[in-house]
Amino acid sequence: MSRAFVAYSRDDEERVLPVVLGLRSLGGAVWLDQLDIPAGMDWERAIEQALGDASELIVMVSESALQSPEVRSEIRVALDEEKRIIPVILAPCELPGRLRILQRVEAIGVSTDDLVAVLAHALGLDSSTLVAPKSTPNKTQLDAYRMTFQRNAVELTRTLNRVLGTTALLLVVGLVSTVFFHLPGAPQVDAMIRFGPSVLMTALSSLSVFPVGQLRERRSAVQSFILWIDEMPEMPEEDWDPLLDIMRDALKQITKR
Repeated sequence: MSRAFVAYSRDDEERVLPVVLGLRSLGGAVWLDQLDIPAGMDWERAIEQALGDASELIVMVSESALQSPEVRSEIRVALDEEKRIIPVILAPCELPGRLRILQRVEAIGVSTDDLVAVLAHALGLDSSTLVAPKSTPNKTQLDAYRMTFQRNAVELTRTLNRVLGTTALLLVVGLVSTVFFHLPGAPQVDAMIRFGPSVLMTALSSLSVFPVGQLRERRSAVQSFILWIDEMPEMPEEDWDPLLDIMRDALKQITKR
């Protein structure tokens, strides 16, 4: 069975995710970063491997997607490796030259079920059994948000460790340099050289300490949301959308630079 890689902008995820879930419900081997990258796995490496393994690229086209460096890179790779590319037009925009000559799928004003049926046909899937309960995409979206929060927790931990490691290294270098120039038999140098390394390293280490508190707060917030998702009880279907809105807003705040 051929494997399709989905290139899209995060701005379009609410439109993209239900389509991918619909194709999967029909047995389609459709890869999406939010659903298929395990927590803790290197993000770029996982995408590179999945794109390399795919025989087809589904490009969810919008102005935001065409402005995304990642989407443009994925399109270039697919073109260079002569993969089959299926442009899906989510919003009016001007296609790049090499995509204009390809048969596209118009998704503007098209329902999710109809879009899934068209793409299923393009991928050689049987859409006659398509069933898309409303609660399924929402539950899977929640799982996708959990994976995104988990990935952010890992990235924040790595960044925090790098900052703390750099701070410790700078302090050690400053201390060693100060001790060295005060040892008996050390080279006779003026006060600026003797104390300069210590003062410089201490100043630099102080600068690197400032983001530590913010990084810890953001990591704590991410971990709290993961715990909240894990302990969430069953709830009526009508409560899913407000919950997803909370998740979406929280993720924007946590990942804001």
